[in-house]
Amino acid sequence: MQTKILFSICVLFISAAVSAQQLFNSVTNTTKPFRNEASFSVLVIPDKTSAVFNLHVYNPEKRKIDLQISHKASGVVIDTVIKDVQFNCRYNFDQADDGQYLITLTSGKERIIKTVDINTIVKRNLSVE
Repeated sequence: MQTKILFSICVLFISAAVSAQQLFNSVTNTTKPFRNEASFSVLVIPDKTSAVFNLHVYNPEKRKIDLQISHKASGVVIDTVIKDVQFNCRYNFDQADDGQYLITLTSGKERIIKTVDINTIVKRNLSVE
């Protein structure tokens, strides 16, 4: 009886691990975050409901990476340096100007550029009584 319970628990853990791995692979394959020519990788995940995005940087060699987020009219709005293996940050652009923002990550001669477009849509309702 105890052997059956132990076996069931082992099967449950293995199936959970396999499911989690498949979910991770499907998320990373659909977003196409990585570029193979750089020694670091970047993933930008937008929030579907607001002007918020999550930035994930994987830097296995712990190289110094300069991160800049800039807007054509406003110039550089965020400037920071990353030296950790992993960097995760949530950026809230709810109050930012509309337009295209460039996320530029530079480490030596390596450079990755991602673009984020912000377009505010105002919804107005008219009711007559």
